[in-house]
Amino acid sequence: MGDRNLAALWRSLLFMPAHEERFIYRARLRGADAIILDLEDSVPPMIKPTARASLQDRISFLHNHGTT
Repeated sequence: MGDRNLAALWRSLLFMPAHEERFIYRARLRGADAIILDLEDSVPPMIKPTARASLQDRISFLHNHGTT
């Protein structure tokens, strides 16, 4: 199945600020088809370096708990 077909199966995308650990830990319980970790508008400029540095850990957590 190509990316185009996979995208058609996604009914809901949940955008989460990448710096809010508590939101990310609860995001997997929301039932979204995919979680998007936002590093732009929802992250204050002073916190962006920290959010970027923790991104791999956040992605690993979501992946290990069955989230795409």
